[in-house]
Amino acid sequence: MSIVLPLSITPKDDKSVFPAFSSRDGHRELMEEAYTHLTEWLRTGFIKPTPLEVQPGGLGGIIGGLKKLENGQVSGTKLVAHPQDPPIAV
Repeated sequence: MSIVLPLSITPKDDKSVFPAFSSRDGHRELMEEAYTHLTEWLRTGFIKPTPLEVQPGGLGGIIGGLKKLENGQVSGTKLVAHPQDPPIAV
């Protein structure tokens, strides 16, 4: 696990942001302990994964995702393209 968010992020609303540390940073025991609770924390909503939005059209969907980023239409969402998906017919 690595740091996925800069430490300078200011939480919105009543949410909290906690950085994740890498085992390379000497936090291996901490991460091993946290990993044993991961399923429970996800199930109960104690932690929530970043929402994701799958871009249709396989690799071709990347273009649409980049346009959304350019236009400022993406915030707090991970854009995902599945290369194995068939392209969208034009």
